[in-house]
Amino acid sequence: EGNKDTGGKSGKKAPDAASKPWLGARWTAGGDARITHVLDGGPAQAAGLSAGDTIIAWDNLKVTAANLQGRIERAGAGASASVHAFRRDELMTFDVVLAPAPLDTCWLSVRADAPAGAVALREGWLRSGTAG
Repeated sequence: EGNKDTGGKSGKKAPDAASKPWLGARWTAGGDARITHVLDGGPAQAAGLSAGDTIIAWDNLKVTAANLQGRIERAGAGASASVHAFRRDELMTFDVVLAPAPLDTCWLSVRADAPAGAVALREGWLRSGTAG
């Protein structure tokens, strides 16, 4: 769902990777948008952003950790943005081209209305390998 999503529950809506923009980075949750992780092969890495950089502006508009995801989503996949960030004490500018979000997440759930045969197969599978 975004930078704050750490998994553990199903998404709020069905994924649509073609329209969901992806920076390919994670940043701190509060205050400044300091990058904590840059993912291999993502737009942030391609633009030259690094872990430790603090993003201060997205297309000449001030950003914080709280509003950066919104700016990314409003821009959309395929959009270009000028990103201003501090790397230590040096102000740097990066040209980022957002990519569609990768299909890297799945969610399994149990069907309450599954046929009896499917329930029996599921129970057998879940119990396989257990003692007793």
